[in-house]
Amino acid sequence: MLLLLAVSATQAADPVEAWHTVDPSARFGSVQLTAHTQFRWRAHTPVNTGEMPRVAYFRAGPMAQIALPGVTLHAGYWYQDAHRNSADWEDSQRVFAGAERDLVRGVRTRGLWEYFFAASRPSFHRYRHLLRFGKESDGWSPLGSCEVFFDARGAAALRPLASLRHNVGTRARVELGYFFDWRRGDVGGPRHVLFTTLRLQLRQ
Repeated sequence: MLLLLAVSATQAADPVEAWHTVDPSARFGSVQLTAHTQFRWRAHTPVNTGEMPRVAYFRAGPMAQIALPGVTLHAGYWYQDAHRNSADWEDSQRVFAGAERDLVRGVRTRGLWEYFFAASRPSFHRYRHLLRFGKESDGWSPLGSCEVFFDARGAAALRPLASLRHNVGTRARVELGYFFDWRRGDVGGPRHVLFTTLRLQLRQ
């Protein structure tokens, strides 16, 4: 299924990007601290299909999760740099907080409030809500999710996602997947995203 999605994405007129994330974490009781890093590569644009892949975005920063009875709290800060055109990069910062919990077995929900600020443009806030479906197993686990984003103008984006996740021992997890990022025109327009995620549990 993921292969078919990847092939269809490469044939699409909308931009195709590859996102690669590495999240090393350490747990201290009910608190888990993560050093998050993500690179995004722009693989294809409808304007110039012969364009070579290039880094289009980078972000890094700390995240914290606090496990409470029935709910997990999230908070974090990211510094991010985006490649706006052939010459310029635009840096910005993001803080976020929210909560996550199980609805029923195999279905999990998460809500996050985000605040973006930068010297080169006005600050803004965004709310995102995620529903995730799937059960963990020792082998490869198929997972699905759908996330919706809202800003001051209303619905800003919708991300249906399909992925495969695999636990490597007790300290590492890899995930490979695809999502279609429907975005309002003023937010950036639609794009296809192929992604990989590596999570490392350095302290349990």
